[in-house]
Amino acid sequence: MPTVLSVTMAVGARLLAKKQAIVTKLSAIEELAGVDVLCSDKTGTLTQNKLTLGDPFCVNGVAADQIILDAALASRAEDKDTIDLAVIAGVKDDKELKKYQIVHFQPFDPVHKRTEATVKGADGKQFRSRRERRRSSCRWPPTSQT
Repeated sequence: MPTVLSVTMAVGARLLAKKQAIVTKLSAIEELAGVDVLCSDKTGTLTQNKLTLGDPFCVNGVAADQIILDAALASRAEDKDTIDLAVIAGVKDDKELKKYQIVHFQPFDPVHKRTEATVKGADGKQFRSRRERRRSSCRWPPTSQT
């Protein structure tokens, strides 16, 4: 029976290849058979495995660069996570990140759907920066807006 399934999936992979679809695992064909709706994008995220950062939505006069910086503070390049790397790459001036010291880092928590870091600024004050599913990033306590 396993041989019959493998041959059937190989034939399916060949047919998909003729339609210019890339099949990396035969088991993906079986999983795709159960899909009702397939959403994809043309940004290269799927085909090139490259994620890019879009423009953040800003409220209350917070600058886009500040939101990206706060999100980058709650990211770690060492983990080689594609989302973390895209957020860190979004910081325009790498020297900005060096002004901060990460005191504690909480990796992504699937229950709360966020990554959080306790950060010490150049002024010695500590704050928490987080990247959440619902919000791009936030800082607590918030910085005063001038």
